[in-house]
Amino acid sequence: MRVPEGKSPLSSSELACLGIPKHKIPRVEAELARLNSQAELDRALLPDLARQIARQLL
Repeated sequence: MRVPEGKSPLSSSELACLGIPKHKIPRVEAELARLNSQAELDRALLPDLARQIARQLL
C-alpha cells in the first residue's frame, strides 16, 4: 500500500498501540514519513522500526 508523500505509514493510534509514548509519537511519525519518502517501507517491519526510533529519542 502506497502512503502519500510526507505522511507516516503508521497512524498515531497504531503507534500508541505499539507502546510508543504519547510525547514521542509526532517525532516517530515524522521519521517514518521521511524514511518512507526515500523508499517504500515493508509494512511488516514498521512496528519494530517505530519502536527502534522511539528508543533513540530522548
